[in-house]
Order: sequence, then structure tokens, then C-alpha cells
Amino acid sequence: MLKSATADGSSLVISDCNSNADQLWAIEPWDGSGSNLSGCFNILNFNAYPKILGVLGGNPTDGAQAVIWDPLGHLDQVWCLS
Repeated sequence: MLKSATADGSSLVISDCNSNADQLWAIEPWDGSGSNLSGCFNILNFNAYPKILGVLGGNPTDGAQAVIWDPLGHLDQVWCLS
């Protein structure tokens, strides 16, 4: 995250590994209630728990910005391996 920012909508940035809390993330299984998705998960940030990784505005197009946000149960906050 940009300078350890934890406000909703804070962008993620690439930086050297420095072991700061803002670089610690965890994967939590997503229950998928009411969905046909399985094996998916949320990505939580330890520096700003319970904030999770999502896509700004739910925009699924190329170049969309990944941001930290409160968990809202929206599909733009669900990540799946394919």
C-alpha cells in the first residue's frame, strides 16, 4: 500500500520487501454463499485488518486499480485461481 495508507480506496504499490506490517497479507477462504464460485478467497491486510484487497469501483477491465477496502461481500473483493 502507498506509504502504509489504510483508508478505503488506498492504492497498492510495488516496493522492496521491508517486513513492514503493510506488506503482510493473508488468504481467507470465501464461503461463496449464493454463488457458483468455489475455491475462491479474500486477501486480508494485517496492517489494516479487517480491510481486504478489492478492485476500485468493481471495474473488471484491464488496468483496473487494486485497492484496500472494508469487506463488503462484493465479487470485486473475491479472488479465484484459474
